[in-house]
Amino acid sequence: MLGARDIVDCTLRVLQNDPASIVPDGPFLDWSKKHHAPQKSLRGAMVSVPLVIDGKSTTSEGTTLRARVVMLENEEEQFVLVSLTLLGLTAQANAFLRNEIARQTGISSRAIMIACTHVHSGPATLTADERQTAALLEAISQSLSSALEEAQAKMAPIRLAVAKRPVEGLTRIRRVCMNDGKAYTIRRAVPSTWRSELKAEYAEPDGELDTDLTVARVEDLSGNVLGCLFHFSTHPLPDLHGYAADWMEKAWGEGFVCLPLNGAMGDVDTIFAQPFNGKFAQEQLPGMGRVLSGAIQELLGRGEAKDDATLKVRASDFSLPVDPFVIEQRRDDPIEWIGEAARKKMFSTQMQAVQLGPLTLVGLPGELASSVGLKIKTHSPFQYTCPVGLANDEVGYLITKASRRLGGYEADPAHWALTASGGAEIVYTQAVKLFSDQGR
Repeated sequence: MLGARDIVDCTLRVLQNDPASIVPDGPFLDWSKKHHAPQKSLRGAMVSVPLVIDGKSTTSEGTTLRARVVMLENEEEQFVLVSLTLLGLTAQANAFLRNEIARQTGISSRAIMIACTHVHSGPATLTADERQTAALLEAISQSLSSALEEAQAKMAPIRLAVAKRPVEGLTRIRRVCMNDGKAYTIRRAVPSTWRSELKAEYAEPDGELDTDLTVARVEDLSGNVLGCLFHFSTHPLPDLHGYAADWMEKAWGEGFVCLPLNGAMGDVDTIFAQPFNGKFAQEQLPGMGRVLSGAIQELLGRGEAKDDATLKVRASDFSLPVDPFVIEQRRDDPIEWIGEAARKKMFSTQMQAVQLGPLTLVGLPGELASSVGLKIKTHSPFQYTCPVGLANDEVGYLITKASRRLGGYEADPAHWALTASGGAEIVYTQAVKLFSDQGR
């Protein structure tokens, strides 16, 4: 005798194959035809390959240096997403790599996003001299070439499933306001800045923390999981992104790819100066890494796969003004790309908005304040929106006008506050414009 579940399953299969054969004309048939209408196909592939830079394949914390690639296409668009476990790359370095990818794949460079996780325990990619940079780009290019070749061979129909939830207790706003009206930054190497909330002069954090973890599962049409993307915002001190990606790939085995993306993390750090399982700083990595990895694993199972083949890529070129101090004092900076920006008095940069089914990635050209990233997410018309830090460029810290007036490390143009006040607001405006363009 058939049970209720058998009857329902059989009915749904018949309806999916040919609902008109058993259902008369009416509202239910209209719904069924719409529900089971043929969908455009989304094709994709994921690949993870090692990076070897200066003879090293790991960071000083033991996490791996890797290039992870997602290649996607439908009938109308193509897109390549690259995640590199590196501190960051300049616009010039990114342009070289994007052009190399475009040459190999035939995909427009405007539909290629290269994002660095901003790991601090890896090679010094932002302060390298010309010869070091050339060797670095050659190493990355070789790895990407093999990854792209493998991805092109693996392209097949896929589905995406997205889920998110907050992960508390791993990160914090590192800029703190004191009762004298100024802000300073809790620095890993400056113990006098630790435990600021216990100081009598402490007032409040300067900023709003985004603790969301977003995970996109990639699977074939039979439901076999191929890999995932995850998005989480923090300065990786220690290397949370690398640890979690390595752990997921090891746990799932050969062929599984876990692609990490950082977010709006210009004023966000891990809690290195506070105890976590009795550990501090880099010693916290295994404990915090297991927490983040476990949350990724959970969300990997929670997302509901949809036959949504939406793939839209929009890019916008714009300029960010350079801070007057940088223009006046850093024209001959030993870091050549900073000196070049000072002489040009602007960063010529680009942002992208890429819609992948229910998920939209917004590429940010630097290290944006968490509060501005949250504002971008709030004003996005899409179900899931992830502002991706260090995408295709590095222009330094982008914090709000109000935060810059308070001072602190992220507001100091002698360090990495390279854009003029208002840069963060310009980036937000560009994001909103891209959302409008995406709706066309």
